[in-house]
Amino acid sequence: SYVTSPGSAALAWLGQDEYQSGVLLAQELKKQLVAAGKTDGLIVVGACVPSVQVLIARYNGFVKGMEGTKYKVSQAYDVTPENTSNYSAWENLVTANPTMIAARQSGCMATRSVVSVATRPTRKHRPGSRRRCRS
Repeated sequence: SYVTSPGSAALAWLGQDEYQSGVLLAQELKKQLVAAGKTDGLIVVGACVPSVQVLIARYNGFVKGMEGTKYKVSQAYDVTPENTSNYSAWENLVTANPTMIAARQSGCMATRSVVSVATRPTRKHRPGSRRRCRS
């Protein structure tokens, strides 16, 4: 599809379809969960700034991508963009949801926080993949 911006001096728009990115993420996560023998359960979602439209679109796409499954997708919890508070937010979410089968976040800092929380020796949760963000 084409993106138009009447009156804009820009020659082109380069970006991604955030909604479709969420759908694709859900499809890939389903594959990994099924391969791990998990066909139902809670997926906890965090967003560093839940009111940002691109994160809302990505969350909505993720929810759409999980439709028709036995997975339960949580609301998009506010886990803040700042590193220390993001880690604390994920620590609280993991503690509050001990039966969750997966965690995902829209935003870069979460990857580090979720992996740190999940790989602590006292945690049974383990990350499925790591993604590096570029600034």
